[in-house]
Amino acid sequence: MEIKIDFLQWLSKKLYFTNAGLYATIIIIMVLPTLLTKAFGIPQTAARLAVFFIVPFIRAAYESLVIYEAPIKSLSLPKMLFLSATTASSMFFAAHFLKPKLGYFSIPVSIIIAMIVVGKLKAKLWPSAERPGFFHNLPTKLEVSKRGMYGFYAILVSITYITYNKYHIDFSLAFAAAFLVGVIFEEAYNMIHVYNQPITPKIITTMVILASVCAIIATAIVWVMIGMFDFDGKTATITSVVLLKLIQPLGSRKFILGV
Repeated sequence: MEIKIDFLQWLSKKLYFTNAGLYATIIIIMVLPTLLTKAFGIPQTAARLAVFFIVPFIRAAYESLVIYEAPIKSLSLPKMLFLSATTASSMFFAAHFLKPKLGYFSIPVSIIIAMIVVGKLKAKLWPSAERPGFFHNLPTKLEVSKRGMYGFYAILVSITYITYNKYHIDFSLAFAAAFLVGVIFEEAYNMIHVYNQPITPKIITTMVILASVCAIIATAIVWVMIGMFDFDGKTATITSVVLLKLIQPLGSRKFILGV
């Protein structure tokens, strides 16, 4: 039992660091091209391509060193450069074709599309090697956790879009309800498929409370950013989601997993 608890604690930390790396990537990719354009006069397209290339390179090194704890000497510069070029190409073309329809949402969606494409490529470039102890199942666990994240965003976007655009429900209520359902789904999915833990009535109650708190805070952030700081709705929504997705795993580890 002690080993099992230790493994859950270790795995939850790895998932959090992976999650933090992803959302840091999203923030940097959304903000840095504009800063480069305004500060140095670099054309927006060139700035975006440069960021799309450099950030995935840094993230690949981050994942290797921090997530998988690989020694620096094991890093392959040619493979990382090739991976960065593929990521940049995938994100650039996805963002180019999606931006007319999705606006600011094109960047997060493009990153997710690139993650799927690059995930397949990484499996070819770095075949799974036998690692001792907990590392043996880590790649599989990280891949499974992504499906829960994809489900969260599918629920968030679909419920918000349908209730707000089709049934004309107030956006704040639509967004909060979608966030609530999405968090419950993701937490339940992770408990069952990532952590292999049973869902008890106590855990369900804790999930609902955590999801409710996250939904309320996310909606409040949107209100404040729009009402007090005059941000547009899309920017406020994306910012609130990113911030809460950095906080949510901490609550999950503390109150649901108890590690």
